[in-house]
Amino acid sequence: MMYEIVTIKEKEYKLCLPMQHVIELEKKIGQNPLNKLIEMSQGNNLPEMEFIADVIHYSLKKFQPKTNINAAYEFIDEYFEEEDNDLVSLK
Repeated sequence: MMYEIVTIKEKEYKLCLPMQHVIELEKKIGQNPLNKLIEMSQGNNLPEMEFIADVIHYSLKKFQPKTNINAAYEFIDEYFEEEDNDLVSLK
């Protein structure tokens, strides 16, 4: 299984989007997440913060099933508190 490890404040998070969570995310945002990413890349636009939070939320759920949207907000806040992290560098 493919996943990305992000370390924030010496804590490792595994981010993964299995099919179940992709479908849940798709229902939440009303479209295929890949379409949203392609649309953003073609227009050179940054995504809405809600979209970022939703993607992080569903990406955390595989290895931390009790994760809720507030945990995603905290993850993002902590990520931005780290030196040299910004929206563009968020994988």
